[in-house]
Amino acid sequence: MKALLLPLALAWSGTTVVHFGDSHVASGLTSGLREHFRAQGARYYSDYWVSSSTPRWAYSERLADMLRRRHPDVVIVTLGSNEAYMPNPVGYARHMRRLVARLQTVGLRDARRSCFWIGPPRYEHLNVDRIVAVQQQNATPCRYFDSRAIDAPRGHTRLHFTREGGVQWADAIWNWMNEAGEVPGEIHAASPPVAAIPQ
Repeated sequence: MKALLLPLALAWSGTTVVHFGDSHVASGLTSGLREHFRAQGARYYSDYWVSSSTPRWAYSERLADMLRRRHPDVVIVTLGSNEAYMPNPVGYARHMRRLVARLQTVGLRDARRSCFWIGPPRYEHLNVDRIVAVQQQNATPCRYFDSRAIDAPRGHTRLHFTREGGVQWADAIWNWMNEAGEVPGEIHAASPPVAAIPQ
């Protein structure tokens, strides 16, 4: 099914967006995205878990409770920065697929839910290339945003963006999410159904 091309106000208005992940889901990133979504009439909720990883969210009741409570139309995941040295790419891919499958089943009221996975930014002393490659291969049906090209101000530890840098990151993500003019809820309508898993 080809996604309908509608003005953003029509595409996002009335939708519920849940954004979760590691400590990057805070400060400028969330405030920037919240401003964009609210301006288009969407409800935006965020939840960050410091030092969290994909396996942690994939098997936690924290995620399930949030999905059942909010019943989001759109889910945004920001994970990977704490996983650059995952020793087993095959195992990590399995955790990713479980997490994505939960996003497509838990707390779902309608037949479809849009999903976006935001990968980790580039670091000076941490190579995230391997984890990004695994994420790109296993994020489907979520659309994947490669953050390695984001060049924005960092804090003193050089690990997190400053508030200004986070807003720049949010702006880039917002533009990317909307560049195809896809309507939330129809982005993955043509994807095969995900098998049910324990919730």
